[in-house]
Amino acid sequence: MNLDGVRPYCRIVNKKNESISDIAFAHIIKKVKNSSCTHPKAALVFLGEKGFCDSNDVLSIMGQQIPRVFKNKMLYDYVFKNEKSKNDFLKMAESWLPQSEPIVINNDDDALNAAAYFSVKKAKIKTVNDTDFKEYNKVYILGHGSPGSHQLGLGSELIDVQTIISRMKDCGILNVKDIRFTSCGSADKVAPKNFNNTPAEGLSCILNSLPFFKEKESLLEQIKKHLENDESLSDGLKISGYHGYGVHYGQELFPYSHYRSTSIPADPEHTVKRSSQKKTFIINKELD
Repeated sequence: MNLDGVRPYCRIVNKKNESISDIAFAHIIKKVKNSSCTHPKAALVFLGEKGFCDSNDVLSIMGQQIPRVFKNKMLYDYVFKNEKSKNDFLKMAESWLPQSEPIVINNDDDALNAAAYFSVKKAKIKTVNDTDFKEYNKVYILGHGSPGSHQLGLGSELIDVQTIISRMKDCGILNVKDIRFTSCGSADKVAPKNFNNTPAEGLSCILNSLPFFKEKESLLEQIKKHLENDESLSDGLKISGYHGYGVHYGQELFPYSHYRSTSIPADPEHTVKRSSQKKTFIINKELD
């Protein structure tokens, strides 16, 4: 399985900068295989209605789970807007995965392939028609984006904010109190130049004094504005986005965590944990 489209530079290492051993990875996989079947608290949601046109999109979605495999965390459910999108995902994913359950790990690529295998085979994959979103504490809305864009790329579709909200409402996603948008630049008005190991809010604060910047809004801000004008929603809905580009791997970065970067392909010097770059709003009140 070639993941070059998802990980332009990747070397699987542990904290001592040593290649992961067969024994160590086998121990992780054993835990994953024997993990509890308790319902996960979160779901990865794909709102596209026309399926996938690029296998790299499928690999990117699978990459959302791989850090959870390596950390022995319960996998999130995959939830698709319809059967077409679900079937496209399964078909493309299975074309990349090993034909049978990995047993022997000879090298780093084998380890990553095995993690990808379990990221699909151990997760529940379903459509919104089979889903009660009240079961989840949070959902991650998948898709492609860019800084300052108010659209979400989903396969061959490019949908605007009103359509995003309409589909979330139709699916019952707005019953979940914690909704996170993983697309690139979802919290950015403009592309950040660097993170400096701190949240990218500093850049926004500096530029806020410029008239042209005040007129710009991120995807997250646009969604917030539309939701605040929706009288059918109750207070307390929390929505989040992220600064920077979403990446899964970088030169010396092992996929124990999700990352955000200021460049594609990812440069380790400008790549940080995704959790450090999250921007959150509570509808009708901004969360500092």
